[in-house]
Amino acid sequence: NSNYDQTLFRIGISGTPIENNISDIHNLFTFINKDILGSNYQWFVDVFCNLKYRKFRRYGKTITQVCGIKGAKNINILKKVIKHAFIKRTHSDVPEFKHMSVPVFLTDKEKREYDLIIDEFEEEHIGNEFPPVTQLINKLQKYLNSTKSKQQILLDTLEKRVSKDIVFMRHIDICQNLLKPVLSDQSLNYLAINGSNMKRHGNAKQITEKFKEKYDYLLATDCLKEGFNFQFANRVIHYELPYTKASHQQRNGRVRRIGQDQEIFSINIYCHGSIEQDMLMKMNAKGEIGKAMTDNLDKNTKEEININTIKYKRFFSKKSK
Repeated sequence: NSNYDQTLFRIGISGTPIENNISDIHNLFTFINKDILGSNYQWFVDVFCNLKYRKFRRYGKTITQVCGIKGAKNINILKKVIKHAFIKRTHSDVPEFKHMSVPVFLTDKEKREYDLIIDEFEEEHIGNEFPPVTQLINKLQKYLNSTKSKQQILLDTLEKRVSKDIVFMRHIDICQNLLKPVLSDQSLNYLAINGSNMKRHGNAKQITEKFKEKYDYLLATDCLKEGFNFQFANRVIHYELPYTKASHQQRNGRVRRIGQDQEIFSINIYCHGSIEQDMLMKMNAKGEIGKAMTDNLDKNTKEEININTIKYKRFFSKKSK
């Protein structure tokens, strides 16, 4: 609008400048200064984005179609273009995370049950060119969360508590119906908060004080991933991985606050050879692109980084091992 065009100075503030893929950078600079990267989005995609394609049959012909962005290229050129207009907080006032990924090895029975979910999904959607893969992913994750193997790894991890731990998950039923009984059986001192009971525990300050003064563990859904300061805790445990790197960083940010004086840990619990391992690899690759773009703008990094996509066919050609 006219007010936007007449603005002399613009500042864009983002905690996750690259949330999904490298094209997020173009979106930011389109707002800040269109002259830096230009307003031609397709040109930006052609020069700096690696595209992913899919093939399908239609009217007896094989058609290849662009279906998204799988990574970044010419990274160092892009850094030189934007560095004069980009400032990154160094976080020198808070400690760095120590990142850990803990694999869960399923029993033979659990592997068979996992594969059975895939087989049933394939039979239900046979002949469907674009099956509802998200539906399958949710089913697989809910099953993996319910396995004794994964629950035992969580308990083993919680036993190593030094300060206070936060355990994050996405779904309310995982918190309420699955993990609460598991921790109660071990007589662990925990507070469980999700979207359905959050108001009963009060506001952010009251929840923070309650956790700080009375409990060793906090079970939480993503309703607590923003707006809370838990710098008295030192470990964030991702029992159920988020879909995006941004959500992962927001969860971790609850303990990486000003005033934190402990070693802090981000721990991913995932089932080896499952959809969770694919999700973790994809999330780590997104983080690598973000780090390459925003850290050390004056130094060269990798020129090209790709993200491993979670493919429907992989569920059937490479099941759990």
